[in-house]
Amino acid sequence: MSVFASRFGAVEIPTDRIWRCRQPLAGFEELQRFALIQAAGQSPFLWLQSLELQPIAFLLAEPRHFGLQYPAPADAEVSGLNGAACQFLVMVTIPENKDEPLRPHHLGPLCFDPGTGEFVQWVLEPGRVSVSSGFRPETGDLGLAPSLLPRLVRWPDSSASPNSRSASIAA
Repeated sequence: MSVFASRFGAVEIPTDRIWRCRQPLAGFEELQRFALIQAAGQSPFLWLQSLELQPIAFLLAEPRHFGLQYPAPADAEVSGLNGAACQFLVMVTIPENKDEPLRPHHLGPLCFDPGTGEFVQWVLEPGRVSVSSGFRPETGDLGLAPSLLPRLVRWPDSSASPNSRSASIAA
């Protein structure tokens, strides 16, 4: 177990909950180690917190909250990860104007392989993504695949329920 500085303060992260970015994220090439943090009261959102650079954390959500469906990728499309085991999360942009909707980065989902503890960003052509409607939070439902739940870091309390009911975001 190691203690890391994060946007949330000091966070204890067990070694088996550290994720490695298999190929650098564009613009963040120096960042390789991350934690998926579930902040109490922020369901259905998670944070992908850099463990190398404290201010860097990406807001994520399960794609279905935005009406997105992705095909199963071939292993080569996700840099050799097990495409069949991939669990997708999308980066979410919080608009400056509160009247604008949240925007998912739907053509660049992150593919997490719980078996290896690695993830990559999968860049897709528009025709490969099924899009139905805008943001539809399902209250009380984090929406994660069961295989991801053991690799979450819950903050501030490790006993926090994975089904938090609030959808507020502390940006």
